[in-house]
Amino acid sequence: MLNRAYFFPNIENNKRQITAHPLGGCPIGTDANRGVVNTLGAVYRGNSGTSLYPGLYVADGSIIPSSLGVNPSLTISALSFRIAEMLAGNNNLPK
Repeated sequence: MLNRAYFFPNIENNKRQITAHPLGGCPIGTDANRGVVNTLGAVYRGNSGTSLYPGLYVADGSIIPSSLGVNPSLTISALSFRIAEMLAGNNNLPK
């Protein structure tokens, strides 16, 4: 039998590590065929095309398509800040 502590020395009592950041539920995409939101967090309307629901935005970790392999806190914060800046009218941002 394998000794898990040998392969995973930071796991005490054979407990698994998990992430507390749900990712990928509303991924960014170039259109509704490829994602749920655009690069500014606006939600696509329907299953295809680029039309958007007016005033509906997602600004959390769910817009990151998949695991980054590192702690995503700063990336989530940066994306949320960017979306908030756009919503506040500071939209010197590329669309």
